[in-house]
Amino acid sequence: TDFRRPPIQNFEGRHVDVFIDDTHTQALTQIASGMEGTLYGVLAGAIDILLNKLSGKEDVILGTTVAGRRHADLENVIGMFVGTLPLRNRPEQGKTVDTFLREVKDTTLAAMENQEYPFEELVDKLDIPRDMGRNPLFDVMFTMQNIAEKGRTGKTNESGDGRLTLNPIAKFDLTFTVRETLDGLGIKVDYAAALFK
Repeated sequence: TDFRRPPIQNFEGRHVDVFIDDTHTQALTQIASGMEGTLYGVLAGAIDILLNKLSGKEDVILGTTVAGRRHADLENVIGMFVGTLPLRNRPEQGKTVDTFLREVKDTTLAAMENQEYPFEELVDKLDIPRDMGRNPLFDVMFTMQNIAEKGRTGKTNESGDGRLTLNPIAKFDLTFTVRETLDGLGIKVDYAAALFK
């Protein structure tokens, strides 16, 4: 971080938009298919590697969201079922990128099998000391949205009309939101203004 973590979490945020064109997106997709994985797994692994490079940590927990509608009975039920899932990976020195991405794939699949386990119960069971300045289990969130929409939707609001939207709230130190579109990947990185310039 650029600044010391405040004792109580400050939710003021800023964001940076990045667009990855279709050529590079296809290259990432080929990496994923070569290891019988998904673009989601490759991007999650890339974020883990980035966090390792920036922090020097070889034990990274990345938060992600899950739909929470695994049962057919819930398909027509109105309401929000989104859950939070921690993905713990170890981008250790000496591992090849291929080896690490395969580990991320396996970890993600195993975590998805246990996505119905309540997040708060997990935190309680781990007996993690609470800190008012941060999330109890992870500081970085990753979400990916598949949107069949033409254009650089990483730089648009929900209506897709091309206007830049500001997000003054940062629930985590960093949040990577990826939107898969017809011509590439739009990536919005929200960051806590209290921690980063």
